[in-house]
Formats: sequence, C-alpha cells, structure tokens
Amino acid sequence: MSKQTQKTASEIYAQQNKILHMAMAKAGYPYHSNPEVWQGLMTEAEGRPVKGLSGMTLGGRDRLLKALQKKYSRKRIYNPAVPKRLRDWEKGDPEKGYTVRQEEDGQLRMIFALWAELGYEPSQLREMIRRMFKREDVRWLDGKERIVLLNVLRCKLGDKGQAEVYYPDGMSEEEAEAEFAKAFDLFHERPRAERRGQRLEG
Repeated sequence: MSKQTQKTASEIYAQQNKILHMAMAKAGYPYHSNPEVWQGLMTEAEGRPVKGLSGMTLGGRDRLLKALQKKYSRKRIYNPAVPKRLRDWEKGDPEKGYTVRQEEDGQLRMIFALWAELGYEPSQLREMIRRMFKREDVRWLDGKERIVLLNVLRCKLGDKGQAEVYYPDGMSEEEAEAEFAKAFDLFHERPRAERRGQRLEG
C-alpha cells in the first residue's frame, strides 16, 4: 500500500545541506571553517562562480554530492532525488514541489526515486512499465523484473560508479545481462506518448 505526499524544493535543500556538511566534515574539511577548500569543486558542480552552498541550485548541489562521493567517500552517500523541474531552484526562489509515492517496499521506493531524478513524471512510469514488461503497474512486477528495471534506471543515470548492479536470485550473470539488454532496448523505444508529440526527454 502506498500514499502520495508533496515534497518541496526547500525540503530537498535541507536534506542536501545536512548531507553536504556531513560529507565535507568526514573528508577532513568542515565547510563552516574551510569554505575556501570547497570553492573550486562547488564552482565546477554549478558550472558558474558561486560564493557558497546557499548560492547553488538543487541540481548543482546534487552534482556536488556525486563529486564528493567519487573523490572522498568509500561508503555510499545518500543523495535525495532532484526532479528535472526542480534542478534550477535555489534558496530564495518561490517554492516548488512534486508528488512523492511513499512505499513500504524498498525496491519500489528506489524505482520512484530514480524515476524522479531522471526528470520524468510519475504518470509516465505506467507507460514505461507497459512497454517493458507488459504489465499495468510497477507494483505488479516480480522481484526479478524490479531488479532489471532498477539496473536500467541506474545505467540511464550514468550511476554505475556509485551503485551496484544486482543479479536476481536463480539467474546466471549471462541470463541477467540478457534480460538487462532486452529491457534497456525497450526503455529506449519510442513510446506512444512520444508519437503523440509528448516527447519523453532524456
């Protein structure tokens, strides 16, 4: 069973803030006492000169977290999903939000989070599930199908260096890779929504 709630840009900002400060402190240079140490990395992540974390967009802060993951952390840094329409938001802008599905199942939570980070709307996921698995709802996927979908979404995000690729129980690596290749091809087929002129970006 799931329920829908609204998550705001400010809430994502606050989550990012907490994680960024923690990651920087663990790297040995707490932000408040060493802001100059992080200036170059922040500018690189934002794509323009910035004075500090508060001057970065949600998308820039998301890229900064991923850079910190690669450079300084052996453990996975939790990075909250930033939907495409919120990536240009920065502190002081009018509030924005998006719909979040709260699922008890961990695989479903990750699927919805990765889908949001890709910039797609929740309503577009059903079309994708129909095309890839011939099912009407992501909740109807079995464990093997969910893992295949998760791997496709991770690959689409270019996140291979930060997340493991999982193989379903009872499948050889060759079988899993064949399932992945098939699903990845279906992911990139032109959906009916695109043929109607509603192109899925990315």
